[in-house]
Parts: sequence; structure tokens; C-alpha cells
Amino acid sequence: MVFEYRCRRCEFRCKHEKIFVKHLSDLHSKTDKEEYIEFVLKGVQPVCACGCLEQLPWKGWKHGFPNVHRGHNARIYSSFSDKKVIEKMKISRKESFESGAHTSWNKGLTSETDERLAISARKNSKTLRDGYESGRLVSWQTGLDKSNSSALSKMSETKKRKFKSGDLKSWNKGKTKENCLSLASASMKISESYRKRIAGKRLSPDEVLKRIHAAGFELVDSNYDGYTKRRVRRINVLHNKCNKTQSRSLASIESGHCIYCNSTVSLGQSEIEEFVKSLGFNPEISSRTVIAPREIDIWIPEAKLGIEYNGLYWHSDVIRDAYYHEEKTLAMMRTGNKLFHVFSDEWTDKREIVESMIQSRLGICKNKIGARQCEIRILDKDTRSDFFNKTHLDGDTRATIAFGLYYKNELLSAISLRRPFHKKWSNKLEVARFSTLRGWLVIGALGKLSSHSLNYAKQKELEGLITYVDTRHGTGDSYKKAGFTVFGKTTQRFWWTDFRNRFDRFSIRADKSRGMTEAEVAKEAGVIRIYGCQNIVFLMS
Repeated sequence: MVFEYRCRRCEFRCKHEKIFVKHLSDLHSKTDKEEYIEFVLKGVQPVCACGCLEQLPWKGWKHGFPNVHRGHNARIYSSFSDKKVIEKMKISRKESFESGAHTSWNKGLTSETDERLAISARKNSKTLRDGYESGRLVSWQTGLDKSNSSALSKMSETKKRKFKSGDLKSWNKGKTKENCLSLASASMKISESYRKRIAGKRLSPDEVLKRIHAAGFELVDSNYDGYTKRRVRRINVLHNKCNKTQSRSLASIESGHCIYCNSTVSLGQSEIEEFVKSLGFNPEISSRTVIAPREIDIWIPEAKLGIEYNGLYWHSDVIRDAYYHEEKTLAMMRTGNKLFHVFSDEWTDKREIVESMIQSRLGICKNKIGARQCEIRILDKDTRSDFFNKTHLDGDTRATIAFGLYYKNELLSAISLRRPFHKKWSNKLEVARFSTLRGWLVIGALGKLSSHSLNYAKQKELEGLITYVDTRHGTGDSYKKAGFTVFGKTTQRFWWTDFRNRFDRFSIRADKSRGMTEAEVAKEAGVIRIYGCQNIVFLMS
């Protein structure tokens, strides 16, 4: 039977994938992947079934998405998770190699003596170098050391023990650049590198001060005890022109550019930095030490929190691809840190809300109270609208009903519910908005309001609740604590922007009456796409 491709938006049908993909692109301004997720998967992009929650690769309309990532199926369908099988395999392999029945094909060979190894080494080197430079690859050890990683500590102790017993020896022991090609090659590269730069020389404290003064700065770091790492260690300096203190590496200081006087750092980013400092923190600006070589606009080590200030032009589809913000967020998560994104229009138009969200993530709150001390009331439309417009970054939205937590007749927290857009979730209610009054921490508010909402859903003969958490702002830990479970992830959110404001993605649609595609309508309106991060889909049954 011949597979047929059928468009869900019109009557178009064909038997060739390339023709189908071209039809979606030309007439509907959609990719086959976007169309598949929206119509076949009801807007929810699947994640790996092994539990890693990573996105699955797209295999085309005919095959869709696989169930698990390549190699991850062993986490689910593998006999090697059985400890007895593992031990039996270890013994068998050891006996086989000791008896000589098996041996490695490259035993005794090196990249200098074998062309196959030389070709493989060059390919691996280029792949790894490109991966780390682009940020696609991040070392699992980034941000870790023996003091905060049991794995690194264990590896260190094992190596010490093996070197001491003689079981492990350095590969270059007894070798020199005169009798070893590898050392001779490395020696030439290092010599050339040092000839081209002075960074390899250790600088004296006097030389460091001389360079700081020459660049137009003054040293204000009381902990300074002699500089050793020119591009890594940060020192506090004061710019003579603007009299503002900044924490930077010596290499950055030597450039002579001030992060406040020069346009390399936007005004909004500088304002967020000053706000964080006013809370008692000492953030690092434009840090590349957390998820190198990627840059974090504002890094707060004490809170393990990074803040990204995203200008609407520089972070739009003109400059950044759809996965830029998502990949940076995931890279931070892999290192045990969190990343909070702020679009420039959010900082300009809703600064107080953004400041409150930053304070919350830094654990700063003026007023605390337990949800048990509050009573639940139904909110009328005006009260609901006024509350969410003042407390929620996306403002108010349509809702079927809303509940609020009151303490002494003051509304401290609220949740609103609506019928979901997708028919797939027609048997549930969607949490449209949830927020808390600025300056307040209501412990257990989400749990109490969610439980009340679940009872309301049952009264309406519905099966439960669904909600979406934007990973641009968090990972939804509070929803997990409230009793929600992760179902999956959506594709990256996007908006339309004219570089001054952002508009909902549904505000631009293909105009069939004029025969215009979505891309043509957007061009006519003078807007382009700007992407955010994925949404996590949470369910409560």
C-alpha cells in the first residue's frame, strides 16, 4: 500500500514527501515537523521515554518521532541492568583477554604509526573542537570539582592509589620530544602559541596594577593577592570615567572598554545588575565560566542563578535561531544551575513584576504566611483581571472561573481555570494563570488552590487539570510539589516582534481571502518571529 501525505489545513494530497513539505512551506509557512506536532500530537512534542526528558529527533512525516533517543533504549530494555549479568560479563571478558583469545585491534599502535588511527584522531579532534566552541557540547565536569562532586573525588582517589601501586603510569613517562613524536608535536604548538601572545607569562602584582591603570581603571578588590589567571579569575575594579565598580577578568579590563560606558552591555542589563547588587549580591557580568564558551549576561554564584537580558532585535529570528534560548537553558540545567530569561519589553513595561520574580528566585521576600491561614473565595472578572495584570508577566487572560486566597480581606494569591484549546484535553480544565502578590510568599498556595480546582473539575465531571510551565522562567518544581506530574514538552514558544513590542503568535495568520501566506502577512505587518523556550506539560488527575 502506497503511503499518502494529506494536508490537515486544506484538501491537498500527494504521495511524495518532498512535494508535501514544499506545499506546507509555500502555502502555510509551516514545516512538516511543526504540522505533525500540532495536528497528530495535539501540540505536545514527545520526550525520550527513558525519563531524561530530552527532545526526540524528527524522522519525517511518515515515521514521526522515535520512542527513545538512540542508545537510550538500553536504559529501558536491557539485561545489563542486572548486576549478575554485568559481573558475569566482566569475568568472561577478563579471562578472554588474559588467555589471548581476544585482543584489541589497535594494541601497540598509535596515530603516528597507523594511518587509520591518525585519520580517526583528526576527525575526533575536529568534531570535539567544533562542538565545544559552538556550545553544542558541554563537559559534564563544568562547574564541578572534588569538593562538590563525589564522582570526581572518587576518580581522584582511585588514580592516586593506582599511580602509587604502579598499576597506572603516565603515558609519557621516560619520553622526551627527542624520542616521541607526540611530545615533539605538542612542544612545537606550545612554543608557537607563546610566541604569539604574552598571556602565558605569569604577571607580577605590580604588572597587573600597571595594566589596570593603563586601561583607565582603579583596583578596589580587597581580596586581591596577586593575579595568576588572566582570562579566568575576576577582580573588582572602578572605572575612572563613570565611577562604577565592575567584576571582570584582566583580559577584559585590558581592552579598555567599560561595561557601563560602552554599548556592548545594554542599559536594561546594567539596570538589572544594579538591582541585583541592591539586594546584597555581587553578580558577574558577561560570564563565560559557567557553561563555556557560552556567555551568561548576569551570573549570581551564591544563588546558582543566571539572568539573560534578551533585546528584541538581537534575540529575534534575524540573529538567533529557534533553539538558542532553549539550548542555553538546558546547558545551565545540566550544570545544576538555573537560568531566568527577561525580554527587553518585559523589563520596560513590567519592571516591578520582573523584579519580584528575581527576588523570589534569590529567596528574598518581605512577607511570609501559610496557605492554611487563608480562605478561598471565587473571584469576579474585574478582581481577577486587576490581580493578574498587576502580578503576572503575561497579564490576565480569558477564564471560566478563578479562585483566590484571602488573608484578612487581602487577596494574596490566585488561580484561574479555562477549557483547553486542544480537543485532546477536553476532559480536563487548564490552569490559565497562577500568581502571588508582589512581596509575599504564601507557603502551599499552589497546592491548596490546585486541590480546590481539582475538586471543582470533579464537580463538572472532568478528569483533572492540565497546565503549561514556561522553562524560560523555571522548571516547574512548585507544580511537582503541588501534586502535578510531567506529561511532556511542547515546541519552543514564539511571538511576533517589531523590535519594540512582542505580539501573540496567533496575531499573524495566513490570509486565505487575499491568497497570502503567514510569512507574507508578517512581512506586510513588519514583524518577525522571536523564540523563547519550551513549555513543560503538567497533569493532575
